[in-house]
Amino acid sequence: MRIAVLGATGRTGRLVVRTLLERGHHLVAVVRDADRAELPEEVELVVGDVRRADVLGRAVEGADAIVSALGPGPGAPRLHAEVAPVLLSVMTESGVRRYVGVSGAGLTVPGDRKSLRDRVISALMSRSAMVADKAAEHRTWVSSDIAWTLVRPPRLTDGPAGDAVEHHAHCSPRRTLLSRADLAVFLADVVEGDLYAGRAPLVAAR
Repeated sequence: MRIAVLGATGRTGRLVVRTLLERGHHLVAVVRDADRAELPEEVELVVGDVRRADVLGRAVEGADAIVSALGPGPGAPRLHAEVAPVLLSVMTESGVRRYVGVSGAGLTVPGDRKSLRDRVISALMSRSAMVADKAAEHRTWVSSDIAWTLVRPPRLTDGPAGDAVEHHAHCSPRRTLLSRADLAVFLADVVEGDLYAGRAPLVAAR
């Protein structure tokens, strides 16, 4: 597959890139600075601001799917809310139908049956800028006809891959941690298997 990757130079994004390359996919990454990206040479780079339609347009041209590991950037508390409508417009224009992104377990969506533990955590986080940003992003994709998936991980760690990932459309996993490496594997599984289209699965290490 030809896959456009957003957030490729972040801690999770680099693992997503590595995982997808190991599985034989051709990757195009949007980066702000090609000299500082330090991505594998086989990754095609598109340089620019990920919030710009012209930049995203170059990245998604000919893509089969888009995988986003964008994190909250300094000075950009509404990054996901700003990127989502621009990306949706670009995808609609270019005919790309598949989007897989990283959201967060603090986000609650209609139909959720979270555990008491997770309901309390979500309530405490509900007024945070991060959750507001993710909620706005979710509203954009829900209102679209794109085959989107927003994966909701708990607190991420820097441990190695290897744990099985527990995942449910609306129910809380038993644990509250997940390594970035295992998240990268799950994201690759989702985009390859066309899993959870139109859903926002909750995930954690099993």
